[in-house]
Amino acid sequence: VGENPADDISFKEIASEVGDLHPFIWTPDGKIIFRSAADGSANLWTMDAGGGNRRQLTANAQVDSRGLCISPDGKYLVFGSWRNGKSNLWRVDADGGNLAQLTDGEIDTYPQCTPDGQAVVYQRGLHTKPTLWKIPLAGGTPVQLTDFLAKWNAASNDGSRISYLHMADHKWSIGIIGAEGGVMQQRLDAPATLKERVVRWSPDDDGLFYISTIGNVGNVWKLPLAGGELQPLTNFKSHLLENFSWSPDEKLFAVTRSREISDVVLISDFK
Repeated sequence: VGENPADDISFKEIASEVGDLHPFIWTPDGKIIFRSAADGSANLWTMDAGGGNRRQLTANAQVDSRGLCISPDGKYLVFGSWRNGKSNLWRVDADGGNLAQLTDGEIDTYPQCTPDGQAVVYQRGLHTKPTLWKIPLAGGTPVQLTDFLAKWNAASNDGSRISYLHMADHKWSIGIIGAEGGVMQQRLDAPATLKERVVRWSPDDDGLFYISTIGNVGNVWKLPLAGGELQPLTNFKSHLLENFSWSPDEKLFAVTRSREISDVVLISDFK
């Protein structure tokens, strides 16, 4: 967590472990909820912005790494899970109680709670024809938003638009549709270094922030919707980035950074 995204010296490490510490989200009151396998299986945990008061929220939730959201009122969390044998979205109270299955598609991932607190936008399908859908937060019948390939959805802060990635003319592009689906309103070329799944709208909805990965170093950049030069936000010199988000008051900026470690092993007299 840091106060100045452009200065990596201002960042303070608040949690570290072997394995994923993402996805994560900020709660309305400034705490962080994140995925961790510290108890032996992937569950949701919470901690203060400074890393204190860490405690486990769920048990045997089998939380997937593909997305996590919180309702604007802070009452509900939505995440992907394989706990019933396939990837679906599940809803749980913010304190970890009342776990309930929300969707029943073959593969449902990347949930994003809408700003009005009424619904969850998500991706159905992973490698074969991913499309965007919406389902009421309270549960019900899902509605398909796109009939074309679209993935990695992100809802604007005012709730009027949804961005996504799609393949067009043999290259990756970023498209934008209205909150209820329909025809594409805008299309932009996807930056060549965009390799991660996390895309977020800027606070004033005039651009999209994304993770730019060059070699083994990740940073957050901004893609202006009106065109123009790409704009760097962070200036890390090492580590990959997996997730990022501003605190509700926009005073703190949190990221998850990682480094892969591998070994070469020589096996002799192998038969």
